[in-house]
Amino acid sequence: MDIMLYTVGDSFTYGQELPDPATQAWPVLLAKRLGYHLINDGTPGVGNEFMVKKTMQAVAKHKPELVIVAWTSCARTEFADEWGYTIHGPDVVIVYLMKILNLNTDTN
Repeated sequence: MDIMLYTVGDSFTYGQELPDPATQAWPVLLAKRLGYHLINDGTPGVGNEFMVKKTMQAVAKHKPELVIVAWTSCARTEFADEWGYTIHGPDVVIVYLMKILNLNTDTN
């Protein structure tokens, strides 16, 4: 029987700043160290409400033996539009507006 680890969190749990999140994010390293099968629902830009919903769904569906919820700031507010974009602050709102107006958002 495979032991399952379920993780959920924001960009830190996803491993967004890493060159290869699929092999370098902390949930991947932890699961490998423990010898557990991993489901990582780390998602950049999400708030705690998302994490609660995803955790409830995952526990009901997968019945993991170990669940780790990497909470984000309590003050973080999550808004999502009909396209699934989440908005957290003024800087993100500007990028969001540029995307829906089809303006170049490349920062390189």
